[in-house]
Amino acid sequence: MDTTEKHSSIMAIRSAERPGEYLLYHDTRWDCDFFPNHDTQGTAEMEKPNLKSWLVRDFSAPENLALSFITETSSMKPSLSHNSEMREYDYRLWLVDVDSLPDAWKSDTFIINGRNCRWESIPGMEANPRIMQVNQDVVSMVKDSIH
Repeated sequence: MDTTEKHSSIMAIRSAERPGEYLLYHDTRWDCDFFPNHDTQGTAEMEKPNLKSWLVRDFSAPENLALSFITETSSMKPSLSHNSEMREYDYRLWLVDVDSLPDAWKSDTFIINGRNCRWESIPGMEANPRIMQVNQDVVSMVKDSIH
């Protein structure tokens, strides 16, 4: 059994303009909507400025976003892209608060740098069979830690 670890920083992006909703993007490889995520690099303190720059560059996030480290957790689950082999996923959860949404982010669905994005609530994610099949552990982490 392969238990290769995957280390990811998960961005739970929210705004008072979209109460109870989080930004998701559609990953075509997985055919699933995910929280924005990035490979984890270094300590949380070292990683923070790089994540902020990545969000501004790749998601056109406003530069005045507030990025807060919340928690780290691990999850062992079958990897759908590796013939259901059990894999260990290490997650670092970040809360991203955006005071004022960029115009492009104000619609229910929108495209940023070629990514199909949308806003969704935790109950909406829980009602989506594909999200729960692929990413139930991450939705639960956000629900238990932030929501």
